[in-house]
Amino acid sequence: MTGKLRLLLGCLSLFALHAADRSDATGSMSPVPCSLFYAYRLVLVRFQERILDRSIEFDLPSDWRQKVRAKQWTEVGGRECSDQRQCEPAAEAKVQITRFPRRGTKTVSGQFVVLFRDGRKFEGSFQARYLWRPLPRNCEELSIK
Repeated sequence: MTGKLRLLLGCLSLFALHAADRSDATGSMSPVPCSLFYAYRLVLVRFQERILDRSIEFDLPSDWRQKVRAKQWTEVGGRECSDQRQCEPAAEAKVQITRFPRRGTKTVSGQFVVLFRDGRKFEGSFQARYLWRPLPRNCEELSIK
């Protein structure tokens, strides 16, 4: 009986850890090459367990890491974009990053709020996979491609 009870408790604890790690939204975060104002872009493609028709994107300023340490909310540029890169700007967007990639991890997580001009509001927690991309040596390389 104790072996079965131990197995049951082990399974329940794994389920609790998995449920506690769930986020309202998921996506990716990557560096933005050749931007004067923004260093990273956060792109959310799932919200409340469904794939979004249009991704929700946030442009994070270059000083976002300092704000992470202070656990500050940051007003950012936000928009909703289709696959064809037709984007609608948000009326208001804020992000609070609570965890960013360190050695051995590739996950960024935090909270977000975005209000669109038509009155729709998305808010909740997010987890995003950090996608490292080599940046061009100069910005002219981007315009050639």
